[in-house]
Amino acid sequence: MSKWLHEFVINKQETSTESHSETNDKGEKITTEKDVVKETPAYFAIRKPTRKLYDEADLYYSVRLAEGIKAGLLTRSLLEKRFENDGGVFSDGDKDRYFELYKLIFQKETDLQECALNLKNAPEEEKNKKLAELYTELTLLKRDLQQYETLYSSLFEQTAENRAKNSTVMWWVLFLGYYKNEEGEEYKPIFDGEGYDTKIESYDTYEESEDTFWLEAIKKTIYFVSFWYSGNGKTEEDFKEAESFYTTPTENKEEESEENAEETEEPTEEPAEETVEEKPKRRGRKKKTQPKEESAENDS
Repeated sequence: MSKWLHEFVINKQETSTESHSETNDKGEKITTEKDVVKETPAYFAIRKPTRKLYDEADLYYSVRLAEGIKAGLLTRSLLEKRFENDGGVFSDGDKDRYFELYKLIFQKETDLQECALNLKNAPEEEKNKKLAELYTELTLLKRDLQQYETLYSSLFEQTAENRAKNSTVMWWVLFLGYYKNEEGEEYKPIFDGEGYDTKIESYDTYEESEDTFWLEAIKKTIYFVSFWYSGNGKTEEDFKEAESFYTTPTENKEEESEENAEETEEPTEEPAEETVEEKPKRRGRKKKTQPKEESAENDS
Protein backbone atom coordinates (compact mmCIF):
# COMPACT_ATOMS: atom_id res chain seq x y z
CA MET A 1 0.00 0.00 0.00
CA SER A 2 1.39 3.39 -1.03
CA LYS A 3 2.36 5.84 1.70
CA TRP A 4 1.69 8.79 -0.62
CA LEU A 5 -1.58 10.60 -1.26
CA HIS A 6 -0.37 11.99 -4.58
CA GLU A 7 2.84 12.28 -6.61
CA PHE A 8 3.59 14.92 -9.23
CA VAL A 9 6.46 16.21 -11.35
CA ILE A 10 7.79 19.74 -11.86
CA ASN A 11 10.44 20.45 -14.48
CA LYS A 12 13.50 22.32 -13.32
CA GLN A 13 15.56 24.46 -15.69
CA GLU A 14 19.29 23.95 -15.32
CA THR A 15 22.07 25.71 -17.24
CA SER A 16 25.14 23.71 -18.24
CA THR A 17 28.19 24.55 -20.34
CA GLU A 18 28.86 22.43 -23.40
CA SER A 19 32.23 22.36 -25.19
CA HIS A 20 32.74 21.71 -28.87
CA SER A 21 36.19 21.19 -30.43
CA GLU A 22 37.13 21.29 -34.12
CA THR A 23 40.30 21.65 -36.16
CA ASN A 24 40.63 24.53 -38.63
CA ASP A 25 42.45 24.62 -41.98
CA LYS A 26 45.76 25.38 -40.28
CA GLY A 27 45.51 22.28 -38.11
CA GLU A 28 44.80 24.31 -35.00
CA LYS A 29 42.34 22.93 -32.47
CA ILE A 30 39.61 25.41 -31.58
CA THR A 31 37.30 24.86 -28.63
CA THR A 32 34.08 26.79 -28.23
CA GLU A 33 31.79 26.81 -25.21
CA LYS A 34 28.14 27.74 -24.91
CA ASP A 35 25.52 27.69 -22.16
CA VAL A 36 22.64 25.28 -22.73
CA VAL A 37 19.40 25.37 -20.74
CA LYS A 38 17.90 21.94 -20.09
CA GLU A 39 14.76 20.87 -18.28
CA THR A 40 15.15 18.05 -15.78
CA PRO A 41 12.22 16.54 -13.85
CA ALA A 42 11.99 16.82 -10.06
CA TYR A 43 9.60 14.55 -8.21
CA PHE A 44 7.24 15.67 -5.43
CA ALA A 45 4.76 13.84 -3.22
CA ILE A 46 2.11 14.45 -0.58
CA ARG A 47 2.56 12.02 2.29
CA LYS A 48 -0.35 10.10 3.81
CA PRO A 49 -0.83 11.36 7.40
CA THR A 50 -0.11 8.99 10.25
CA ARG A 51 -2.14 8.77 13.48
CA LYS A 52 0.68 10.63 15.27
CA LEU A 53 0.51 13.49 12.75
CA TYR A 54 -3.28 13.69 13.15
CA ASP A 55 -2.90 14.00 16.95
CA GLU A 56 -0.24 16.71 16.60
CA ALA A 57 -2.35 18.61 14.05
CA ASP A 58 -5.41 18.52 16.34
CA LEU A 59 -3.34 19.89 19.20
CA TYR A 60 -1.91 22.61 16.96
CA TYR A 61 -5.42 23.60 15.82
CA SER A 62 -6.66 23.82 19.43
CA VAL A 63 -3.73 26.02 20.46
CA ARG A 64 -4.26 28.37 17.51
CA LEU A 65 -7.99 28.52 18.24
CA ALA A 66 -7.35 29.45 21.88
CA GLU A 67 -4.83 32.11 20.79
CA GLY A 68 -7.38 33.65 18.43
CA ILE A 69 -10.10 33.79 21.09
CA LYS A 70 -7.65 35.28 23.59
CA ALA A 71 -6.67 37.92 21.01
CA GLY A 72 -10.32 38.97 20.71
CA LEU A 73 -11.55 37.05 17.66
CA LEU A 74 -15.13 35.83 17.82
CA THR A 75 -16.00 32.19 17.38
CA ARG A 76 -18.34 31.15 14.57
CA SER A 77 -21.22 30.42 16.95
CA LEU A 78 -20.94 33.82 18.66
CA LEU A 79 -20.79 35.60 15.30
CA GLU A 80 -23.89 33.69 14.12
CA LYS A 81 -25.74 34.79 17.28
CA ARG A 82 -24.82 38.40 16.57
CA PHE A 83 -26.14 38.12 13.03
CA GLU A 84 -29.34 36.49 14.32
CA ASN A 85 -29.86 39.32 16.79
CA ASP A 86 -29.50 41.77 13.90
CA GLY A 87 -32.03 39.89 11.76
CA GLY A 88 -29.78 37.18 10.33
CA VAL A 89 -27.13 37.05 7.62
CA PHE A 90 -29.70 37.23 4.80
CA SER A 91 -32.92 39.16 4.43
CA ASP A 92 -36.21 37.25 4.33
CA GLY A 93 -36.24 37.44 0.53
CA ASP A 94 -32.69 36.11 0.29
CA LYS A 95 -33.51 33.24 2.66
CA ASP A 96 -36.48 32.22 0.54
CA ARG A 97 -34.40 32.34 -2.62
CA TYR A 98 -31.55 30.39 -0.98
CA PHE A 99 -33.81 27.50 0.05
CA GLU A 100 -35.65 27.66 -3.26
CA LEU A 101 -32.35 27.17 -5.10
CA TYR A 102 -31.61 24.09 -3.01
CA LYS A 103 -35.00 22.59 -3.91
CA LEU A 104 -34.61 23.41 -7.60
CA ILE A 105 -31.11 21.91 -7.76
CA PHE A 106 -32.34 18.72 -6.09
CA GLN A 107 -35.25 18.50 -8.56
CA LYS A 108 -33.03 19.14 -11.59
CA GLU A 109 -30.52 16.50 -10.47
CA THR A 110 -33.39 14.01 -10.13
CA ASP A 111 -34.67 14.93 -13.61
CA LEU A 112 -31.17 14.57 -14.98
CA GLN A 113 -30.80 11.04 -13.60
CA GLU A 114 -34.20 10.01 -14.95
CA CYS A 115 -33.39 11.47 -18.36
CA ALA A 116 -30.00 9.69 -18.46
CA LEU A 117 -31.71 6.38 -17.67
CA ASN A 118 -34.28 7.17 -20.38
CA LEU A 119 -37.12 5.51 -18.48
CA LYS A 120 -39.66 6.87 -20.99
CA ASN A 121 -37.75 5.35 -23.94
CA ALA A 122 -37.47 8.69 -25.73
CA PRO A 123 -35.57 8.86 -29.07
CA GLU A 124 -31.80 9.33 -28.68
CA GLU A 125 -31.81 12.80 -30.25
CA GLU A 126 -34.64 13.98 -28.00
CA LYS A 127 -32.93 12.50 -24.93
CA ASN A 128 -29.61 14.24 -25.69
CA LYS A 129 -31.37 17.56 -26.27
CA LYS A 130 -33.16 17.25 -22.92
CA LEU A 131 -29.93 16.31 -21.17
CA ALA A 132 -28.19 19.40 -22.57
CA GLU A 133 -31.03 21.63 -21.37
CA LEU A 134 -30.97 20.12 -17.88
CA TYR A 135 -27.18 20.45 -17.64
CA THR A 136 -27.42 24.14 -18.58
CA GLU A 137 -30.23 24.83 -16.10
CA LEU A 138 -28.42 22.96 -13.33
CA THR A 139 -25.17 24.87 -13.98
CA LEU A 140 -26.94 28.23 -13.75
CA LEU A 141 -28.74 27.26 -10.53
CA LYS A 142 -25.49 26.08 -8.92
CA ARG A 143 -23.79 29.32 -9.94
CA ASP A 144 -26.53 31.34 -8.23
CA LEU A 145 -26.30 29.19 -5.11
CA GLN A 146 -22.53 29.59 -5.03
CA GLN A 147 -22.91 33.37 -4.92
CA TYR A 148 -24.99 33.07 -1.74
CA GLU A 149 -22.55 30.61 -0.19
CA THR A 150 -19.55 32.78 -1.08
CA LEU A 151 -21.20 35.77 0.60
CA TYR A 152 -22.06 33.65 3.63
CA SER A 153 -18.55 32.23 4.00
CA SER A 154 -16.91 35.65 3.52
CA LEU A 155 -18.74 36.92 6.62
CA PHE A 156 -16.96 34.29 8.73
CA GLU A 157 -13.43 34.74 7.39
CA GLN A 158 -12.24 36.56 10.50
CA THR A 159 -13.45 34.04 13.06
CA ALA A 160 -11.11 32.28 15.47
CA GLU A 161 -11.91 28.94 13.82
CA ASN A 162 -11.06 30.17 10.34
CA ARG A 163 -7.74 31.61 11.48
CA ALA A 164 -6.88 28.34 13.23
CA LYS A 165 -7.92 26.34 10.15
CA ASN A 166 -5.70 28.39 7.79
CA SER A 167 -2.74 27.99 10.16
CA THR A 168 -3.35 24.24 10.35
CA VAL A 169 -3.34 23.94 6.55
CA MET A 170 0.14 25.47 6.55
CA TRP A 171 1.14 23.05 9.34
CA TRP A 172 0.09 20.12 7.15
CA VAL A 173 2.01 21.57 4.18
CA LEU A 174 5.20 21.67 6.25
CA PHE A 175 4.85 18.04 7.36
CA LEU A 176 3.35 16.39 4.26
CA GLY A 177 5.53 17.88 1.49
CA TYR A 178 8.30 15.61 0.14
CA TYR A 179 10.57 15.59 -2.93
CA LYS A 180 13.43 13.79 -4.70
CA ASN A 181 15.71 14.78 -7.58
CA GLU A 182 15.78 11.42 -9.36
CA GLU A 183 13.18 8.72 -9.80
CA GLY A 184 15.21 6.01 -8.05
CA GLU A 185 15.92 8.05 -4.91
CA GLU A 186 13.96 8.04 -1.66
CA TYR A 187 11.70 10.97 -0.89
CA LYS A 188 12.89 13.48 1.70
CA PRO A 189 11.02 16.38 3.38
CA ILE A 190 10.86 19.65 1.43
CA PHE A 191 11.24 21.63 4.65
CA ASP A 192 14.20 20.96 6.95
CA GLY A 193 13.85 20.27 10.66
CA GLU A 194 11.82 18.06 12.97
CA GLY A 195 9.36 20.52 14.51
CA TYR A 196 7.09 23.33 13.31
CA ASP A 197 9.43 26.19 14.23
CA THR A 198 12.40 24.87 12.24
CA LYS A 199 10.22 23.89 9.29
CA ILE A 200 8.55 27.31 9.08
CA GLU A 201 12.04 28.88 9.05
CA SER A 202 12.90 26.60 6.11
CA TYR A 203 9.70 27.71 4.38
CA ASP A 204 10.65 31.38 4.87
CA THR A 205 14.10 30.69 3.40
CA TYR A 206 12.55 29.28 0.22
CA GLU A 207 10.17 32.23 -0.01
CA GLU A 208 12.92 34.83 0.46
CA SER A 209 15.20 33.15 -2.10
CA GLU A 210 12.73 34.01 -4.91
CA ASP A 211 13.76 30.82 -6.73
CA THR A 212 10.97 30.38 -9.30
CA PHE A 213 11.29 26.59 -9.27
CA TRP A 214 10.87 26.24 -5.51
CA LEU A 215 8.17 28.88 -5.32
CA GLU A 216 6.17 26.93 -7.92
CA ALA A 217 6.84 23.63 -6.12
CA ILE A 218 5.63 25.01 -2.78
CA LYS A 219 2.61 26.66 -4.40
CA LYS A 220 1.57 23.34 -5.97
CA THR A 221 2.16 21.49 -2.70
CA ILE A 222 -0.10 23.95 -0.87
CA TYR A 223 -2.71 23.48 -3.61
CA PHE A 224 -2.83 19.69 -3.15
CA VAL A 225 -2.69 19.77 0.67
CA SER A 226 -5.54 22.30 0.77
CA PHE A 227 -7.49 20.09 -1.63
CA TRP A 228 -6.97 17.10 0.68
CA TYR A 229 -7.70 19.08 3.87
CA SER A 230 -11.02 20.29 2.48
CA GLY A 231 -12.13 16.65 2.22
CA ASN A 232 -12.13 16.46 -1.59
CA GLY A 233 -8.88 14.53 -2.12
CA LYS A 234 -9.70 10.97 -1.11
CA THR A 235 -8.46 8.94 -4.08
CA GLU A 236 -5.70 9.21 -6.68
CA GLU A 237 -8.37 9.97 -9.29
CA ASP A 238 -9.51 12.96 -7.20
CA PHE A 239 -5.98 14.37 -7.17
CA LYS A 240 -5.49 13.80 -10.89
CA GLU A 241 -8.71 15.65 -11.61
CA ALA A 242 -7.59 18.50 -9.35
CA GLU A 243 -4.23 18.62 -11.14
CA SER A 244 -6.01 18.99 -14.48
CA PHE A 245 -7.45 22.29 -13.20
CA TYR A 246 -4.11 23.55 -11.95
CA THR A 247 -2.31 26.04 -14.23
CA THR A 248 1.37 26.84 -14.01
CA PRO A 249 2.76 30.39 -14.40
CA THR A 250 4.07 29.38 -17.85
CA GLU A 251 0.60 28.33 -18.99
CA ASN A 252 -0.85 31.58 -17.67
CA LYS A 253 1.71 33.56 -19.64
CA GLU A 254 0.92 31.61 -22.81
CA GLU A 255 -2.81 32.29 -22.34
CA GLU A 256 -2.12 35.99 -21.79
CA SER A 257 0.10 36.19 -24.89
CA GLU A 258 -2.58 34.47 -26.97
CA GLU A 259 -5.20 36.93 -25.71
CA ASN A 260 -2.89 39.87 -26.43
CA ALA A 261 -2.20 38.50 -29.91
CA GLU A 262 -5.92 38.27 -30.62
CA GLU A 263 -6.43 41.83 -29.38
CA THR A 264 -3.60 43.22 -31.54
CA GLU A 265 -4.69 41.34 -34.65
CA GLU A 266 -8.11 43.00 -34.81
CA PRO A 267 -7.03 46.65 -35.16
CA THR A 268 -4.28 45.83 -37.71
CA GLU A 269 -6.74 44.29 -40.13
CA GLU A 270 -9.05 47.32 -40.36
CA PRO A 271 -6.45 49.94 -41.42
CA ALA A 272 -5.17 47.51 -44.07
CA GLU A 273 -8.60 47.41 -45.68
CA GLU A 274 -8.92 51.21 -45.57
CA THR A 275 -5.55 51.82 -47.30
CA VAL A 276 -6.49 49.48 -50.15
CA GLU A 277 -9.66 51.47 -50.75
CA GLU A 278 -7.98 54.88 -50.39
CA LYS A 279 -5.21 54.33 -52.96
CA PRO A 280 -7.48 54.23 -56.03
CA LYS A 281 -9.26 57.37 -54.82
CA ARG A 282 -5.99 59.30 -54.55
CA ARG A 283 -4.89 58.19 -58.01
CA GLY A 284 -8.26 59.27 -59.37
CA ARG A 285 -7.87 62.76 -57.95
CA LYS A 286 -4.44 63.17 -59.61
CA LYS A 287 -5.85 62.19 -63.00
CA LYS A 288 -8.58 64.78 -62.66
CA THR A 289 -6.24 67.63 -61.67
CA GLN A 290 -3.65 67.03 -64.45
CA PRO A 291 -5.88 68.21 -67.34
CA LYS A 292 -6.75 71.39 -65.42
CA GLU A 293 -3.09 72.28 -64.98
CA GLU A 294 -2.40 71.71 -68.70
CA SER A 295 -5.35 73.88 -69.77
CA ALA A 296 -4.19 76.64 -67.48
CA GLU A 297 -0.75 76.67 -69.18
CA ASN A 298 -2.33 76.79 -72.65
CA ASP A 299 -4.49 79.79 -71.68
CA SER A 300 -1.44 81.66 -70.51
